[in-house]
Amino acid sequence: MALYDGIADRYDATRGGERRGEDFAEQLHHRLPVGEGPILEIGVGTGVVALALKRRGRPVLGLDVSAAMLGRAVGRLGPVVIQGDGCQLPVKRESVAHAVSVWVLQHIDPPHVLLSEVARVLRPGGRYLVCPTNRIPEDDPIEPILVELLRQIEQRDPTRRRREVGAAQISRWGQECGFTAEVATFTSREWRTTPEEQIQAIRDRAYPALVGLDDATFQAASGPAIEALRALGADPITRYAELDVVTLRRP
Repeated sequence: MALYDGIADRYDATRGGERRGEDFAEQLHHRLPVGEGPILEIGVGTGVVALALKRRGRPVLGLDVSAAMLGRAVGRLGPVVIQGDGCQLPVKRESVAHAVSVWVLQHIDPPHVLLSEVARVLRPGGRYLVCPTNRIPEDDPIEPILVELLRQIEQRDPTRRRREVGAAQISRWGQECGFTAEVATFTSREWRTTPEEQIQAIRDRAYPALVGLDDATFQAASGPAIEALRALGADPITRYAELDVVTLRRP
């Protein structure tokens, strides 16, 4: 929670903002039955995905553990968000038509607790749509630099170790909690950035793994990454990401 509280003010600027919300909502919307609600977003963050679902006529509720992120979400969504833990949902049994989560399950350990809670609050036949984090192509020039940055941080502070969670794992966990599972792949998402923008994101500690690091550790880990980004030059770089959606259905 503290890690995301510390980056709420710049989270959207480094994650695609409302454009990213539109990209995800378009895919989620087509996989949800028409006219059913409410839709609960677990890990609503700054509200960009829920806002885009709302624009498509979906009644939405949002839940997040971070008060600072919710402060951004309420500005977009109004008083339909609540601070809470996805592993102890403050929601009545069988009161939610469907639920969604984007870039959340890698933070939940063990994930079965959250999935069992979702099964409890969904109505029979309800769907839980889950999007794991991006898959970046191997020829992306920026991704290896950021991965090495995180590896350097993990070496110095093992508590910040990043969990890699993919669609196959989420499907398996869902089936173990009584859901049926189906995986589909989004069309690759495209955006443009510059090495200098990535350097600034590092300096601003816009990634959760960088929040709260002491200055010596931060400098030791980030210095090589910044130099490697500078070596890429000043021109904009087009990046791509392949995205998955896991549809978990409650019987």
